[in-house]
Amino acid sequence: MAKKKINPLDILAAKQARLKATTKEESKPVVTAKPKPVAKKAATKKKVDKNNGNKLIRVHNEIHEHAKFNTKRMALSDYVESLIDLAEEDSNIKWKELKPFKTTPHDLEKKRTLFRVSPHHHEKAKFNFKRMKLQEYIETLVMLDRQGFIKW
Repeated sequence: MAKKKINPLDILAAKQARLKATTKEESKPVVTAKPKPVAKKAATKKKVDKNNGNKLIRVHNEIHEHAKFNTKRMALSDYVESLIDLAEEDSNIKWKELKPFKTTPHDLEKKRTLFRVSPHHHEKAKFNFKRMKLQEYIETLVMLDRQGFIKW
């Protein structure tokens, strides 16, 4: 049998047809799924601070009531922050004359009572020179003022 002669123009036309077919397929947009946002990351980015940057200190209900109805008629946060400032100076406070006081344990209290103080005052109270726990330190300051051992 005789070999067929292959026309070089037919080979070229076939190559061009294959090239057109592949470019049309590639030019179609490829749709990929977007990754879903992780819930934890989205929640931490939009953290809302209800206390305007203030720190919370939990105290016993009795101490909160004493501070709430203070003789200086100051707002609760201002009163506690002033006590912290006065305690830092320490010249006006008679620590040794404090009379012991009893409080209801937190387990038996129905409602939580909190003081809101600025971060600066929170750090002062947290690292106090008496080396007391934060809650005990604040409660002691309130009781010292209540008993009249802090000079304003």
